[in-house]
Amino acid sequence: MAGALVAPACAGEDDGSASADKDAYVSALASRWDEQEDNQFTPAENRCAAEAYVDVIGLQTLERAVSPDEIEDSPEKNLVDFGVEIDEEQARSIYEATRGCGDRRAAFLSGVTQSLGDWAGAEVDEACLDRGLDDDRFETFMVEQLQRGVSGPQSRRTLEMAEAYVDWISECIDLRAALVASLQDAVEDLASPDVVSCLGQQIDDDIARQAWIQLFVGYGTSVSSGPLAPVLAQCSVPAPA
Repeated sequence: MAGALVAPACAGEDDGSASADKDAYVSALASRWDEQEDNQFTPAENRCAAEAYVDVIGLQTLERAVSPDEIEDSPEKNLVDFGVEIDEEQARSIYEATRGCGDRRAAFLSGVTQSLGDWAGAEVDEACLDRGLDDDRFETFMVEQLQRGVSGPQSRRTLEMAEAYVDWISECIDLRAALVASLQDAVEDLASPDVVSCLGQQIDDDIARQAWIQLFVGYGTSVSSGPLAPVLAQCSVPAPA
C-alpha cells in the first residue's frame, strides 16, 4: 500500500525533470537561432521550431550527443556536427511541424537569392524563383537540408540535389551569362583584355551548367579540378596572388 502511494510521486518527479531537460534544449536551440546574423524569425517562431526539433529527434537522443550548453557555446556547429543523425522520416516530420513557425518559405527564398548574389554576382528576380518553388520542390529542398543539418555557403549537397537546385534557378537566370560575368569581373585586374574575352568565348551552356552544379555541391570547391579547369588553362587565366 505504501509503495502504491510513493509510486505516483516518483513518476511526477521524473516527468518534471524530463520537462525541465526538454526546456533546456528548446531554449538553447531557440537562443542560438535568435542570435544568428541572418535570423529572419521572431523569438517565438524560433522557439516554436526548436520545440519541433526536440520533439521529433527525442530528448534521449539529444542527451546522448550534446548538452544544451554545448549547443549555445558552439554557434558554428549544427546538431549533425554533434552526431545527431536525422533520417528522412524525421526530417519530413520536422518540416511539417515547423510550417507554422514563421514563414519558412520566404526565409528560404531570401537566403537563396542572397547566396546567388554572393556566389556569382547574379541578380535574381526573387518573384521568378517564388513562382518556380512549388510545394513539392520546397519540401524536397528542406528535407534534404534538414538531413544535412547545414545550409548556406558551408553546405555540401549530393549531385542529384545540386542538379535540382540548378534546374530551379536556371528558370530565372542565364547560367552562362552570370558565370561569365562573374569570372570576367574576378580576373579583370589580373589578366589582359584578351584573357577576359577568351572566357566569354570558351564557356558554353554545358560548361556553365556543370560549373553551377559544382558550386551547389560544395561552395568553395576549387575550380582547378572542375569543369572550368580546361577553360581557365586554355585562356591562360593567372592564379590570384
